This record gives sequence, structure tokens and C-alpha cells, in this order.
Amino acid sequence: MKVLKPKHYPQKRSAFHVGRQVECYYLLLTGLQKRPDYVCDPVLGVFDEAGNLGAIPYMAQTISTIGSKMVSLMFLFQDNAQADLVYGEKAAQTMRGNCSYKVAHQLADTETRKYFRDLIGTTTRRKVSKTRSYKPETGEETGYSESVTTDESWIFRDEEFGQLERSVVVTPKGHYSVRGVPYYEDKRFA
Repeated sequence: MKVLKPKHYPQKRSAFHVGRQVECYYLLLTGLQKRPDYVCDPVLGVFDEAGNLGAIPYMAQTISTIGSKMVSLMFLFQDNAQADLVYGEKAAQTMRGNCSYKVAHQLADTETRKYFRDLIGTTTRRKVSKTRSYKPETGEETGYSESVTTDESWIFRDEEFGQLERSVVVTPKGHYSVRGVPYYEDKRFA
């Protein structure tokens, strides 16, 4: 199988190329921060393969304030460690904390799996056990008891995040399983 690339696409990205790309993103975000609060059309910025872009200066600070400018940012990292490596652990943690929506799909990294498990949390299940006693000779009921216990368990186990058939989206209002449709199968883009 042969992969065709456009002629203008560099075979290897040089440090100069990556640096210019990061500078362009930085200038774009700086311009978007100058928009008036809550009066502009919404903008969604998607940073696919964010771990390969390099650190965009002041991103942790930008992401915490740009929402009032009607700008939403989406960063697609392979795992939390990749974000930590690019931005530093504290800055990446700040970025994750300021992103209201998080998506998990077939996670390989155990620490990222634990992060999503903890983020989604636990549920309490109520278990009711009922017991009736009967006389063996007559079958007459001699007693009845009922006990109620509660059990707290993870909604998702760590290993389930590595086997997801549908992406899990974590929002401020809960978590949801979703199935994405590739853009080339979506009739709106045909």
C-alpha cells in the first residue's frame, strides 16, 4: 500500500516548521482573546495531534479565560502523559481542569485510564434480599425477613477504557457513550 502526500507537505517537519506553526496558533489565540465578551459568534478551535504540535505559549492561562470570548478549544492528546510532557505537569493539569468536556476512546495508558475512572466516579447500588421460611411438613410460612445493603463500585473499571467500542464523553452534567460517524460517511459533508 502506498500513501500519497501532497507535494507541498514536508516529509519531515523541521524545528523551524514546528516553531512557526506554534507561533501561528499563538497569534491566532491572542487575536481571539481580544474579542468582546459573550457577543461574538462562537468559534471552535481543534488541535488534533496536540502532542506533536509543541507547547503553545501561555495556553494554560488562555484556556481559562477564552471561554468568555465565545471560543471553545479542543485538544486531542493520546494520553495525559503526552500533555504533561508538552506543557509540563502543572500546566497540563490546569488545562484539563479548565476543559469542561473530555473524551476517552480505547485508552492504552493505565494512568489515563485511572484518570477517567476517577473523573466519572462511582455509583451506589441498592441490593434487597428477601427470605421466607416454611414448615417442611405443611408448607406453611413461618417467617419472612428482608435486608437491604448498599454497594459502591466504579461505573467503569480501568481496563474497560482500553476496550471501548464507543467513545465516552465526560461533561459537567455526567458521562455519555457516543458513536462518531466519519465525516466521509456523513451525508451533510457529501
